Amino acid sequence: MSLEIVERSSGYWIVDKSGIVCDEPFINLSDATSQLNDMETSEELMKSTKTLLIDDATKIMREHNFEPYVVWSKGTGELLIDLVNQEVICRVDDDGRVNTKAMLQWMGY
Repeated sequence: MSLEIVERSSGYWIVDKSGIVCDEPFINLSDATSQLNDMETSEELMKSTKTLLIDDATKIMREHNFEPYVVWSKGTGELLIDLVNQEVICRVDDDGRVNTKAMLQWMGY
């Protein structure tokens, strides 16, 4: 995925060959650049590994001001959740790994 920043009258937009990638424009170029760098880093992470160890996943989430927690449910097994938003992020596999793409998409990347 090739991302770039374009300036329009409404602000700075992050786009790829398919069109607009973010929901809203950025007022400041520095904010758009920061988001673009984060998106490119997450893209590299998704390409390099399909799953992450739960410890690595929770560390990444904490660095982004989320409160990850693993809970167990009889019907689903272990789930990675965010305590702040009270949302299920993804299932934790039997080997203690989570789907990288699912986690990053939940985080907004």
